[in-house]
Amino acid sequence: MARYTIRQLEVFVEAARDCNFARTADRLGISQPAVSDHIRALERNLGAALFARRRGATVVLTGAGERLSVEARAVLDQTASLSRRNAALAAPVRVRMFAGPHIFERMLRAALPDFYRAYPQIELEVVAEWPTDDVASLVRRRELDLALFTAVDGRIPAETQVVGGGCRASSLPPRAWRANASCRRAR
Repeated sequence: MARYTIRQLEVFVEAARDCNFARTADRLGISQPAVSDHIRALERNLGAALFARRRGATVVLTGAGERLSVEARAVLDQTASLSRRNAALAAPVRVRMFAGPHIFERMLRAALPDFYRAYPQIELEVVAEWPTDDVASLVRRRELDLALFTAVDGRIPAETQVVGGGCRASSLPPRAWRANASCRRAR
């Protein structure tokens, strides 16, 4: 089984593009002998010459080099795609949420440590000091992502969506929140 590194493939692809190791070295910010070493190691591990070298002449890709150039570009593209996906997964999701004092004290406060452990990628900022009359407009203006509160005297803003028994969530716009979300009571 042939062994090679991503760095060897990167150097090879650039050298194949330039057909000039000195130019490749300048562009990559490494020495020309380092480019030659990467290429020689790759050739040794693959068991094939990738460039035809002649003193005083420009290097030329061999048939094996041309085939590897296509395959190495595909591997490097896939590696870049994987890196982008991993970076996106690792990026924290920020959620700014209002919780009415009753819900915050009775339900959320005790549940937050478990939530943070279970979902470390979510940065949850809970705000508990706003009049509930203003909350719907804050969600609408996207200053808040979510609001949980209990209805006082049956006054529920028109845009509010009921998401659990006894719990109310202002969900403007209702984009990513699941309709089957529920609130658990602290024990």
